[in-house]
Amino acid sequence: MQDLLDLVATLTPREREVLVALWRNRGCSARKLAGILCVSEACVRFHLHNIYQKLKVGGKAALLLLCNDFGFGQPAATVRRSRSKRTSDHGFGLDSASREAAQE
Repeated sequence: MQDLLDLVATLTPREREVLVALWRNRGCSARKLAGILCVSEACVRFHLHNIYQKLKVGGKAALLLLCNDFGFGQPAATVRRSRSKRTSDHGFGLDSASREAAQE
């Protein structure tokens, strides 16, 4: 899991936001993600391309499988013990504003 976290650390905050939105919406289209994130479809495609390169995956399906294999979609309590009641970013380093935007 540390290898994935090291790779994810190379993502920009906006790329992490796109990744979280993609995961939460189970691999929806770039057009739908653009609507969710209030950016253009081209912007989403640009960020996805960068995410694929940085995480060394060939596409959306491989990215979702990688995230699933490393427990990205599991509640924080199953990944690591936490006494905090705040929303988990699943170890992907999102600040509260990014979490809120990704949840909408």
